[in-house]
Amino acid sequence: MGILIYKYRRKLDRSIGNILIKSINSLFNQAPDCHTVEDPKNILLIKFWGIGNLVMLTPSIKAVKKRFPNAKLHFLTLSTNVGLLENLDYVDEVLYHNIGYSDIFKIFTTLFKYHKKFDIVIDFEPFLNISSIISYFLGKYRIGFKIRTRERHRLFDCTKDYVDDRHLVEQWYGLSKLVGFKEEDIRLESFTSFTENKKVDDFIAVNEIQDNNLIGVHLGSSDNARVRQWPIDYFVELINLLNNKFDNLSFVITGIESDKRLAEYVISKVNKDNCHSSCGLFDIKELIHFIKKCDLYVSSDTGPIHIAAACGITCVGLYGPNSPLLYGPFGKNHLVFYKHPDCSPCLTNYNEKTTTCKKALCLEHIKPKEVADKIIDHIQTNK
Repeated sequence: MGILIYKYRRKLDRSIGNILIKSINSLFNQAPDCHTVEDPKNILLIKFWGIGNLVMLTPSIKAVKKRFPNAKLHFLTLSTNVGLLENLDYVDEVLYHNIGYSDIFKIFTTLFKYHKKFDIVIDFEPFLNISSIISYFLGKYRIGFKIRTRERHRLFDCTKDYVDDRHLVEQWYGLSKLVGFKEEDIRLESFTSFTENKKVDDFIAVNEIQDNNLIGVHLGSSDNARVRQWPIDYFVELINLLNNKFDNLSFVITGIESDKRLAEYVISKVNKDNCHSSCGLFDIKELIHFIKKCDLYVSSDTGPIHIAAACGITCVGLYGPNSPLLYGPFGKNHLVFYKHPDCSPCLTNYNEKTTTCKKALCLEHIKPKEVADKIIDHIQTNK
């Protein structure tokens, strides 16, 4: 049911949103005016969905703050993302919102309260119309993506074309550069301030988990696209293959409360008692602290794999409905698996990130033996 509501909202955003944007543009005669804003006091950045996306945005956020160190930097995102941005010292304020049907009144209240308060608004959403409309009412100068399936670009002063063959970390950084800074090495936030955490340390101690040879395993994917999940029995087979090769590995399954059942199933099928579940135990800050202790992190395409990449952990990425070209773990030395059948990617920013796929053959074609062989080679090479 949740996925159906998600798809319906996206379709409404496209159909009604395009009409609203054309009407606003016609009434107020919005025309492109790309220029540099000097000495802004308040800057708003917008990205609603995804902890992983927020992690991938950290180079852009940091670069904007460096360009305008005296400006107050605000970020508008979904309330499901609580716990990440407020722990970054270059974000001054986080505004949390939901954009469901029951939140219409709150959205209008926000539009009224912050009307034209921000000197610059950068909308990092690739296709959402609602974010461009919010940008229009809140920002004096607005920057965002132009995408061929939407009319959203009509409400921005300055735009950059969205493309589907370049990593989103680089595309978001390129969009941010429109405020006028010189490009530097693009590095994800490494979360060095996320240090000691008693709950994580107690979990490791109670389960007698060794800090070395620790492999994190994330079984699930976000509720808006469960089709991105690697088959659960493949995870079982992968862990058993690695256990057959090595005697000293530890596995910890990460996830949210609703992933507990999957974790229990995997643990019941594993051939050693070295697999543990942390599903539902850790908040985002605790999860980051745990991931930093891992030697490898195995995951389908979902938020924690980007946290692991940011923390410098070697990621084993399992991709199918989404392309790793856009959403793969950013950086070098990761092990990424992607078969790229004719139907993949089926989740794109051109189709509202929705799919009718019921059976992800693209992921089923990534066999546990193939993944295990690459991991074994990596472990033996890096002893």
